[in-house]
Amino acid sequence: MTERGEDVFENYTDMGDDPSHPNYTAIDETLEFRPISSAGKAVVGSVRRAGRSVVGKAAELKQRVKRGSTHVSIRAREIRRRLITGDSQKRVRDYALEVPVVKTVDKFSFMLGILILNITQAVLCLMPTKFARWFCIIMPPLLIVRIFSYRKKNWHYFLYDFCYFVNILTFLAVVFDVTWMKQLVFIYANGPICYAILVWRNNMVFHSVEQITSVFIHGFPALLTYCWRWHSESQPNTLCDTASHPGDCDLMDNMSLTWPIVGYFLWQIYYFWVTEIRDKEVLDSDDTLQSSVRYMARKGGKNITAQAVVKLCKKLKIMGKDEKLDDRTVKTRVIFMTSQLAYTLLCLLPMPLLFRNQAAHGISLAIVYISSIWNGAGFYIEVFSAQYVKKFQNAANDRGSQGVSGKNFEEHSRRPLTPSEVNAICELMVTCDELEPAIGKLYCVDCKLVMCPSCDEHLHKKQQKEKEETKSSKKLEKQK
Repeated sequence: MTERGEDVFENYTDMGDDPSHPNYTAIDETLEFRPISSAGKAVVGSVRRAGRSVVGKAAELKQRVKRGSTHVSIRAREIRRRLITGDSQKRVRDYALEVPVVKTVDKFSFMLGILILNITQAVLCLMPTKFARWFCIIMPPLLIVRIFSYRKKNWHYFLYDFCYFVNILTFLAVVFDVTWMKQLVFIYANGPICYAILVWRNNMVFHSVEQITSVFIHGFPALLTYCWRWHSESQPNTLCDTASHPGDCDLMDNMSLTWPIVGYFLWQIYYFWVTEIRDKEVLDSDDTLQSSVRYMARKGGKNITAQAVVKLCKKLKIMGKDEKLDDRTVKTRVIFMTSQLAYTLLCLLPMPLLFRNQAAHGISLAIVYISSIWNGAGFYIEVFSAQYVKKFQNAANDRGSQGVSGKNFEEHSRRPLTPSEVNAICELMVTCDELEPAIGKLYCVDCKLVMCPSCDEHLHKKQQKEKEETKSSKKLEKQK
């Protein structure tokens, strides 16, 4: 450092942070800008080039890492596809829609449903005091699957319904073991929740996780309270307040009607706040979102309870003669909340009897579960067989008609089905005449696809008839 630089440095260190110090002026006069020499320019240029080089190498390294991660993800996807589908180029979602896979999943679901039902029966009959543990084991997975399934279908506003509120209350009653909470669960579970299986025609369809979950959500809390009430060998499983009522087991004061109604109104206020205040704009902007009000207004015409509500409203002149439910109107929402409140109050009336009489309680549960089994049987016989055939036939029709139009469609669509598709149809023992009213004039009647030997024979007869008609018409033309 030069002498002049040393002097400036000493002055700078001496003056501290005082701007009035006289050395500030000396520093300002000394540190004046001067032109950079050629050597300085060379140094600056080399520094800039080194900086650009570092930035370029960093960008190149980033691209290499990105390409490497993309390659790894592609390889991982190919390995996953090969392990699941056997083909690295076939998507898992497409593989899951193939006929053999769909049948395997349905078989597994059916087996799982039967196993759950048998285990439930065994626990209920042999270990009723352990039924609360079984409830806590089986219900969380079903509810988690229900949450993801309904989110995917835009049905997640169903999860705010009263039945889910009661299931949460049941979990809390199991964990905290509070008598009044258990009695409240008893009233809700055996009243409006259990009877909803009758009202909304829940089906005991063993191959459908969704149907089984609906039955369990509405029926499992009632089974748990049955074990609490009539199999209370151990103190934690009792529904009775033995401390204040020794030797007596009955509902607590105001528990038969007052507190259940208060709890119901608390849920109704919360439901109204969610659907009508917090998420009102979301529901109004997206018509695909489904809720209980929209379901009753749009699809409730097939439900006996919804039909009865509409008829009663028309009879009381609340609705016009040709008026229909519209979920966008305030009237429909008020009708929905009022009818649900009336249904809940009606279901609460027999609860004291069910609490005091085991036979009445057992008969009530038996009627509900027999109804769900009957609905499931009707679904299998009347709906499922036709839908199952139609599902595979539509898939075959889509594959057969891809890229085909005009005159070539009829000839192209007369291809034979794959062996798995033929088995899926023939295993159901559905004849051509039975198939037509079930799924409409799609294949056999119009002879667009060869489904089974009977259809093949029918197609052959039709071709022979067409040939004979052609020959006869030619003969008539020659005679003329």
